[in-house]
Amino acid sequence: MNRLIWLTLLMAPLVACEDDTTPEETGVIEDSGVVDEDPLPLCADDETVLEGKISVGAGRQLPEGAIRVGAWSVDLEADEPGPMGAARFLGGTAEPLAADAEVALRFCVPAVAPEADLRGEEGSVKLATYLVGAWSDADANDEVGLPEPIVGVQRDILTYVSGEVPEIGLTEGWHWMELDFEKDGEILGITALSESDPLDFSGSALPLFREALQGSITPATGNTDTRVGLVNTTGLYGPEQDPATRELETVSVDGTEAGATFSFTASFSAPPPADHILPYGEDNIGVDIAAYFVIAYGDNDSDGGFDFDGGDALYAGSHLEGGDAPDPRFVAWVRPTNMLAALYLDVLEVPSGWQVADDQDSDDDFIKPRAWGEGISLAPSKPIEPPV
Repeated sequence: MNRLIWLTLLMAPLVACEDDTTPEETGVIEDSGVVDEDPLPLCADDETVLEGKISVGAGRQLPEGAIRVGAWSVDLEADEPGPMGAARFLGGTAEPLAADAEVALRFCVPAVAPEADLRGEEGSVKLATYLVGAWSDADANDEVGLPEPIVGVQRDILTYVSGEVPEIGLTEGWHWMELDFEKDGEILGITALSESDPLDFSGSALPLFREALQGSITPATGNTDTRVGLVNTTGLYGPEQDPATRELETVSVDGTEAGATFSFTASFSAPPPADHILPYGEDNIGVDIAAYFVIAYGDNDSDGGFDFDGGDALYAGSHLEGGDAPDPRFVAWVRPTNMLAALYLDVLEVPSGWQVADDQDSDDDFIKPRAWGEGISLAPSKPIEPPV
């Protein structure tokens, strides 16, 4: 997580939009007896109103209910990330998301940043910086937490400047700060905030579901009882787990000659079982992952599954040591659990949800997504023992 080490999310208390009037709660404005229905969150007169949309393509997991938009204070000078806490400023949509449709949103930015969020030396211009994201706040506690899915996050940092810096043309007030994530967060530019700026989200952090995964074994093992299975690595390398829960799906191989094929069909239309998912990495950066090897095996006991006690012969496997030419690819389910992690995945162009990936030739210390259509190719070898 080297590129985002400067992002620390504060544990300060919620600082909500200053307008706590009845119209903000009801969405109704009364003016000279005329009632105007506005379903979106309403902003105070001195707040900057940002409007935009959330667009979600087909195939993603859609949360129920309206979506919240919030801002979290971040420290650009911090050495390590910290807990997120509650959102500072709030907004959102008035209706739930729908596939291949746009949903309007509104977000309120206060006239000035809270004093507690300003950073800088006394007597100098201070900055307050915020990460802006959208999520499904089902429990209405203004915090991001499972199982509430994250919708998306803005790459630019919402920034408040407490004074003018004439030498660089910086004025007092709100701005967007653009960062170069290829150069450890180097500042590329700062642009004054305007109500004409659209605040759009693509829904890229929502988990992606997939169609069937295709694969091949070339040449075939020659065993008429050859099957292929997706095996969760939690049961192989992680905590103790009932062998029955390790496998996500097993299928028969179509053909026993060179070029035999297989297809997993039902596994990728929903999240994996909860006991297959673990936090990624020792630092627990806020990314959950469930990873699966693809194995070809001889079903010696004819029970359809793979015998983890050694009764079945393992002929080939993706990402396993011991084969003649193991495929480094594996199947993974990935999801962010906080806005910082969502930004991390977005910068690395790692989608949420199901994907074929590997961790070879990657400078990012994380998995590298591959095209789902490439599938998995198994190179058979002599029977090898499963990892322990």
